[in-house]
Amino acid sequence: MSASEHEADRSGPKVSPKVSPKVSIAMPVYNGELFLADAIESHLAQTYDDFELVICDNASDDDTPAIAERYCNKDSRVRYRRNDSNVGANQNFNIGFRETTGEYLRWAAGDDTIEPTYLERTVEVLDTRPDVVLAHTKSNAIDRYGDPLVPLKRGFVDPDGFVEPFRYESASSQWLNKDRPSERIRSVVRNTHRLSFVFGLIRRDAVEQTLLHRSFYGADKVLVFELLLQGKIVELDERLFNRRSHHLNSNRLDQTSEEMKQFGAGDRVFVARVFHAYVSAIQASDMSSAEKARCLAVIGGKLKTPLRIWQGR
Repeated sequence: MSASEHEADRSGPKVSPKVSPKVSIAMPVYNGELFLADAIESHLAQTYDDFELVICDNASDDDTPAIAERYCNKDSRVRYRRNDSNVGANQNFNIGFRETTGEYLRWAAGDDTIEPTYLERTVEVLDTRPDVVLAHTKSNAIDRYGDPLVPLKRGFVDPDGFVEPFRYESASSQWLNKDRPSERIRSVVRNTHRLSFVFGLIRRDAVEQTLLHRSFYGADKVLVFELLLQGKIVELDERLFNRRSHHLNSNRLDQTSEEMKQFGAGDRVFVARVFHAYVSAIQASDMSSAEKARCLAVIGGKLKTPLRIWQGR
């Protein structure tokens, strides 16, 4: 098969609704040669197989293209898209959304993995719960080799010697399934700084009602906030999501480094941007005036010290 024929074959599902999969996996990646194969393999091993996996390469200069192409040749559900230049991590997430077609969407990091029944279990939730906009599971913490990290009292130590707060679960998860949006958003506003729900399985029509990932650090929290204004989040008790800790994680990079710029960080006013985005999302929603006021009161009470919005305290 020629290169042009191969490309046409991989892009075929986009133009025919009859073959559009139910689930889309958008995998944004930049220089992901160390862990990309593991991330892809964990999706190809799923018990639920009606999905497409689109790898969105942010102009990597390592072996990421070769790895992606190898899997495109191996499995027709895998497609590869490469940006001409690095457009930033948040924009690459958005490109992944636009490149996919499924009724349900999952953004998947190029270093994390999922257990074989992850899609089966989360699809089941969205299929049976119309009031739910996002389904996810509890998380495992793994190291660069894929081995589990053992939690200490205030964090864990990985092979790189890095101690990180062990906060993969939401301290406010009891709010996720409440009927009122003003109650549900407490799970974000009062959450810890690490939020994994953005990697859950999401209804596409709900994502379409958001402004996607905006160009500032903390945009993932804003996106989840916008989703919670629309419906509930279910966090299954099963630990089927594996969050990898390694020396290239964005939270380990120097906030002034060139590498960190791709995450939209290094901006001293990002807390104000997050707050402004929360307020804008509330005002733009179709909630009643009374419910909007309750939502504003939730975030307003958290702003006695504005930094708390991000720190989750």
